[in-house]
Amino acid sequence: MNEEKIAALVTYLKSLGFEKPDFEEKIRQAFENKLQQFSMEQTVLFDSESIKFDLNFWWDYQFESFKLVKYLAAYMASPDAEMVCAEYGPLARGIHNVNQVYHDLSGRFEDLYDKVFPLELSYFPGMEIYPVLREHIASNPDKFEIRYAKNEPDGFFQYVIPVEKLNGQYTLNTYTATLVPYPPIEHAVFNGIDTSILECEMSRINWSNRRETHIFQGDLRSEFKLKVLDIIDKIDRLAMEPTGAFIADQLKLKYWKDIPLLEDTLTKTALLYFKNLSKRKLILPVDYSVRIAFNALCGRAIFRERINPLMDNDPGWMRFDFSVKSSNGKYSFEVVRGFGRKEVEILLGCLSMPPKCNWVTAIDLLKGDRTWVTYDGEKKIYLEANPEQKTINVYSETMAPIMVNFLLDPDWTPLLSREVAANNPKKMERKSIKKRRILPDKPIKQARKR
Repeated sequence: MNEEKIAALVTYLKSLGFEKPDFEEKIRQAFENKLQQFSMEQTVLFDSESIKFDLNFWWDYQFESFKLVKYLAAYMASPDAEMVCAEYGPLARGIHNVNQVYHDLSGRFEDLYDKVFPLELSYFPGMEIYPVLREHIASNPDKFEIRYAKNEPDGFFQYVIPVEKLNGQYTLNTYTATLVPYPPIEHAVFNGIDTSILECEMSRINWSNRRETHIFQGDLRSEFKLKVLDIIDKIDRLAMEPTGAFIADQLKLKYWKDIPLLEDTLTKTALLYFKNLSKRKLILPVDYSVRIAFNALCGRAIFRERINPLMDNDPGWMRFDFSVKSSNGKYSFEVVRGFGRKEVEILLGCLSMPPKCNWVTAIDLLKGDRTWVTYDGEKKIYLEANPEQKTINVYSETMAPIMVNFLLDPDWTPLLSREVAANNPKKMERKSIKKRRILPDKPIKQARKR
């Protein structure tokens, strides 16, 4: 019985990178002598660098075996360098393998984290970057890729960030971001279901947050909330007619793709439709956050302090044109100068938003976000920067344009982004004829991001 426990402990130590010929015998002696605790040492070399480990084992009465409870690590960058020491264990830094400790104590992990952090992966799409990097460096690879995919109502978004070791340090320069944009839905009424209202109901739910979609029982069981069951029922009724079934597939892709349980309702027709959708791809420098990349791929304008690859330091807005490619195979983009953060904050002030909300919302708009705010405590509207007209586009909860003449220009005519204009061709035509010029007279009390 002891031999099995000894073999299991030796195997576990090998998985962490601790391996010496006399380890097994020392562990066996600890069993035979019925010790309460003991320790073993090992030095691991990384070229001219080294780490000396002092492994501490305690007897675990529950499992009647020895357990690695902690170890002390002493790192030296060279034989003459100053020693850097740290303790690792469940109550300290966690139990990591030798490669992870090497990157930690040498400062390489912190350096890599600092290089990845500006990409804002934890903010969007919500990746826990710390454990992801820990897992990648566990084998001390010469190169690896950080990959992630996220489904959004705008489209299916993916990115690949290549990381390569250069002169002993991990570096990253550019990454690839792709988006499969979902075409606009031609809403109608089928079987008594108004699909525009149905989509509005679906857009109010954060489907990736189970607390919004499920009721949890005391025995850890869960079931869908009534509002979710109601939407599922409407989707099923919608799918009873051929045209309605196509719209049902579009709605499922926009809101349920990659959502456990609900993704299983996607039909083969929906998956084939998704497979044949066009794809947009950009290769961007790492100083463009993933959040900015997503907005750029959606066709929204993004503000940059310096427009690459133009060799100047003047700030401006970029909006990519995905309808054509230049001679080098890349998408062209338009540059709009002016209309910076100060001007955006002034316009937001016309909406009676608190100064702090102005500042936060302005940053979101500069990054290309389509930000939603609550108007008069209950009415939800969306805001989007429109640098071409030096204004802010305002939309209803169903993304119908709300014409707000911030500049009080009697000759003003709304010019929306290509994305929204394509989704609302009829509404755009009707609104442009009416030329309504209004200013909001009710304060906006709360800001949120979509």
